[in-house]
Amino acid sequence: MAGSTIAIVLAGGANSRFQPLRDKTLLPILGRPLLAHHLAALTAAGFHDVVVVATPRTEGRIRSLLREHAPPGALREVVVQREARGMGDAILTAQRALGDAAARPLLVTQAHDVVEPELFATLASRIAMAEGQGIDGIITGLRVREYFPAGYLSVDAEGRLRGIIEKPGAGNEPGDLINIVIHWHRDAAALGTALEEEYRKPLERDDHYERALAALFARRRYVLLPYAGAWKPLKYPWHVLEVMDLFLEREARAGRPVQSEGARIFPGAQIVGPAWIGPGSIVGTGSLVRGSMIGANVEIGYGCEVARSWVGDNVHLHHTYLGDSVVDEGASLAFGTVTGNQPFYPPPVRSTVGGERLRTGRAKFGAIIGARARTGIGVLLYPGVKVGYGAYIGPGVVVTADVAPLTLTVVRQELQVTRNPFLADEPDFGDNATENAGA
Repeated sequence: MAGSTIAIVLAGGANSRFQPLRDKTLLPILGRPLLAHHLAALTAAGFHDVVVVATPRTEGRIRSLLREHAPPGALREVVVQREARGMGDAILTAQRALGDAAARPLLVTQAHDVVEPELFATLASRIAMAEGQGIDGIITGLRVREYFPAGYLSVDAEGRLRGIIEKPGAGNEPGDLINIVIHWHRDAAALGTALEEEYRKPLERDDHYERALAALFARRRYVLLPYAGAWKPLKYPWHVLEVMDLFLEREARAGRPVQSEGARIFPGAQIVGPAWIGPGSIVGTGSLVRGSMIGANVEIGYGCEVARSWVGDNVHLHHTYLGDSVVDEGASLAFGTVTGNQPFYPPPVRSTVGGERLRTGRAKFGAIIGARARTGIGVLLYPGVKVGYGAYIGPGVVVTADVAPLTLTVVRQELQVTRNPFLADEPDFGDNATENAGA
């Protein structure tokens, strides 16, 4: 049954909560885009036919990626969601592009929901048994200990889904079971009809897909696929660090705690695993890299410390402390730039998203620095701040709040210059000082 299923991978959306980082599904992890890891997991489980929903900006890169990761004879297609109108619209866009093939069973996934690859194999086995059991759909669910802004599932004693509520708010949860977007639908036409009905309703909410699911649950037999493994949703920019940790832990378990193929490690530099250093990168004398993922062609100059951080391609660091931070492609941090990663107030670290002050859940968290941003010498960044893409920060600035993209921030000093009272009366300096003062 997995072989007849078409996987729709949602890789669009506005990414507004991910700023100043870009395109979460194309985030490089171990030298490959996150989407490539997702496609590999699907293929290994027998889901060979894939349609990826992209944005106009990412369409070209995703098409190239699919060509590189297409098994022989497999369907690999990209459709473009022109406007960010929610998951439901993305699925409908894919179904319209598929034509007659849209009648086949559908698997709906999100590349930025990072799970253990074995989950897809478990799902494939469950799908194989579904036909004989009269199952119309399979929804993946994970039990959580505290509130997470996701869809919450209601399930009966037999494992049949009875309802879903999107982001009910802390204290209003119907239970502890949240929805993971790995969903199998036997009847794709029924899903499409339910979605179209929801989009015709005059509601301003964007939970069309969840409402369509609730309608399907009431009319058809959808069952729960319980999942208890690792799940790392890539929603906010600090989640990059959690996804990084998951992949580094996997590499360490596989006996690869440190990888630096094609990188140059200078004498006196130290790499403490788990860590990954991309090709063409250098780690200079006296530098320390630990628990971090470093991209390709990165220059970590003399005397840097990079701890538990993700660094994109073509980044330059110069005698920098980078702790629990994310630095996007092409950024440059000048000598003496320091990221503070532990606040004075009680943890967790807070960060601002869309004007709202959020708890990141992290006891230590440094900065998020966008692509092609630059800092001058001696810049200090408070915990939780975000520096927009293309923002330049001049020497000596103490950054206490987010910096907008494509801005220049400099500090203004008011210098007070007086005659030096400590040396003015010295015989070797007094005359010179007087002459120079009057010159």
